[in-house]
Amino acid sequence: MFVGGVSDRTISIDLNAQVRLADAPALAARVFDWWLKELLELAPAALVNRLPKPPRTATLHADATAWRIVSNGDTPRTIELDATASDKEIADRILEAAPDFSLSRVTVLLPRRTVLERRITLPLMPEGALRSAVELQIDRLSPFAADNVRFSARVHERDAVEGTMLVDIAATPRAPVEALEQRLTSFGLRPVAIDIETGNGDRAGFDLRAPDNGASARTAWLTTAGFAAAAMLAWYVAVAAWGAAREREIDGWKASVESLRPAAARSATLRREVEGLIEPLQIARTHVPGAALNLIAEVTKILPDTVRLAEFRMAEGGVDLTGLADDAPSLIGKLEASKLFKEVKFRSPVMRRPELGKDRFEITMKLERVGGK
Repeated sequence: MFVGGVSDRTISIDLNAQVRLADAPALAARVFDWWLKELLELAPAALVNRLPKPPRTATLHADATAWRIVSNGDTPRTIELDATASDKEIADRILEAAPDFSLSRVTVLLPRRTVLERRITLPLMPEGALRSAVELQIDRLSPFAADNVRFSARVHERDAVEGTMLVDIAATPRAPVEALEQRLTSFGLRPVAIDIETGNGDRAGFDLRAPDNGASARTAWLTTAGFAAAAMLAWYVAVAAWGAAREREIDGWKASVESLRPAAARSATLRREVEGLIEPLQIARTHVPGAALNLIAEVTKILPDTVRLAEFRMAEGGVDLTGLADDAPSLIGKLEASKLFKEVKFRSPVMRRPELGKDRFEITMKLERVGGK
């Protein structure tokens, strides 16, 4: 919306945000969506009315015993269905309401109580690599085996200074979701997303559908081609509507960015200088010669040759071990017998890996004396 030739929208620009090439398609999609909405507000009403409208979707609130389908239009309507009824009864009920509903695209919302949600911290990475990173740890983040779970991940917040990001994860057993998908397909309903219902009945922002790598590649190619074609069309529309108000607004943005840039550069330089002064002091204060080698030698002497140690991590005043063993519970007593360690315990439940014939363990313990001295 424009008032007096100036946009009433507030634009925030984070000069410290990292931009990666892998994030460019998603970023371009968001920028183009915003740009197209601005152009449509400037375009003549007659032209806007001639443009094709995007397909409408319906929302299916799927509970174990009851379904509720809501049409997403100017005047939303609702169908109440008994989920325990036969497929024929449900199909007949849907067909009766079909003239008033657009059911070719359906967003499914699952009850929140059926989905496990967690928030974790990960290193900064492109959104395209997020699912693979979470999939490697899904057996630790949920009680479900990796082969028997549907999960989705979304970025909650990025911290460019710390190099980390908060990620929200939603996981649910695969079998009930697949059964629901198959039943909806038999009715001719195609889910475009499977999400979680929030307290106010909206989407939580996840998609628990199974990933389709082939379709993703085709979608990416078609999306790129669509962006190129849409950009050319939008450019011609912009030429007819572009005016002095747009130029003044762009000049205002540039002035705001330029006024913020020196302060941001000074802050970044000051932070690097302070970190450069603090880091040597921290290293000198905490360093104990030979401490790490003594601990590694002690652990190597105690653990049997059949143990495969995947991770040895020294924390402040303690050590964390991760690996595989024939009999993981027996390791607790062996480590407790050492003069260097105390309060030895499992950090998470021991998981049996039948395919390897070994136990996967995570052990944490405190040090009796740093460096064994």
